[in-house]
Amino acid sequence: MKRKIVFLSTLIAASMASSLLAQSSTHLTGQLFQAQLSAPISGTTYNEAVSGTALARFAQANSLGFWLDRRCPSDKMFSLTADNICVGEFFDKAAEQLDWGVSYPSGLVYVGPKQYATILRTLFMLRGEDARKLPPDAAKIWAKHKNLQWEEGTNPKKLLESIADEAGVQIYGLDKIHHDIWGAGWTPSMSLSNRVQFIVGQFGYTFKFDSTGLKIALIPIKPESVATVRSMPDGGQAQQRIESWKQAMPRCQFIAKNGKVYVRGLVEDLERLLPNGDVKPVYVVKSAPQPGTNYRVVSKQPAPSIADLDKQRLTLPKVSVPPIILAKKIAERLGLQVEVNEEQLRAAGMATEKVIEFEIQDATVDQFFEALGQKAGCKMTRQGNKIIITP
Repeated sequence: MKRKIVFLSTLIAASMASSLLAQSSTHLTGQLFQAQLSAPISGTTYNEAVSGTALARFAQANSLGFWLDRRCPSDKMFSLTADNICVGEFFDKAAEQLDWGVSYPSGLVYVGPKQYATILRTLFMLRGEDARKLPPDAAKIWAKHKNLQWEEGTNPKKLLESIADEAGVQIYGLDKIHHDIWGAGWTPSMSLSNRVQFIVGQFGYTFKFDSTGLKIALIPIKPESVATVRSMPDGGQAQQRIESWKQAMPRCQFIAKNGKVYVRGLVEDLERLLPNGDVKPVYVVKSAPQPGTNYRVVSKQPAPSIADLDKQRLTLPKVSVPPIILAKKIAERLGLQVEVNEEQLRAAGMATEKVIEFEIQDATVDQFFEALGQKAGCKMTRQGNKIIITP
């Protein structure tokens, strides 16, 4: 297998790339994950590569969590040369060649049977909506986020039983989860409903709640019924909008009524609808190749809303890095600005170039920068869309 991979939008600057890549277990989440899917690659070639290993290593090199569905043979071979495309497009092209599908739920690259991969994120959303309608105490249980992690040789039925025991809920129909042995695995932080769906979906099941919300029963997935609905103002031109949206989102169904257009479809389609009625592309790499290079540069992220920032969760296993560089790179990924006077920091006794070891798990944006500042011996606080670094 011959590969040449150029990643210019890695988490840390090129001067510290070697230290980061050595920590290959780093997994991006939230906006960092989404931004990396749009990172450009060039000159990436796989010749008769073993799919399971090659895709997992490609994900690892991009700091992305990865999972290959149990129903997909990991020794299936593929060949692919990718130039001037995004990371997400690479996964899409590889999956298409292998006759599989790819989805990106909860900060994870999931590759599996095409039909199931298509509806996975929508299933996650539907089960989450069902959970929010439960009695408050039960709804709180199903909304609780946690990483899934299991060892080599784990039986998924036993894994479900341990999850249910820990949460204090019951799962009926576990006899439908036939004997299987999984290799060691990991997922980003997910709600309880998503963790259960992640496992049972690989056996062709979803689930329904009883009235208490403390018991669920496994039921077969009916792909044709997996969809959600979003309403959009018709802007006084319902038919024109419907015709335009049909071309951009052929999987969706449309009904115009009372000044609105109701769109029924999958999450991946509906989230592309912008408030002004435009449909955003799946991936965006805005800038053209720079002179003398064979790669493209991803434009900076737009400033996020405060609500979006509050939803972010950041995980970074141990890295060795100058703290100011790390702060700037993470802030850039999040679309934040950094205000720092390094001379002032040095005058206060901080060696800004000194390498520190830093790690954190499942932290909010504010918690991330607060912890990084404490480790570095300075103060990092967020004010709106700015990170302020002071002695």
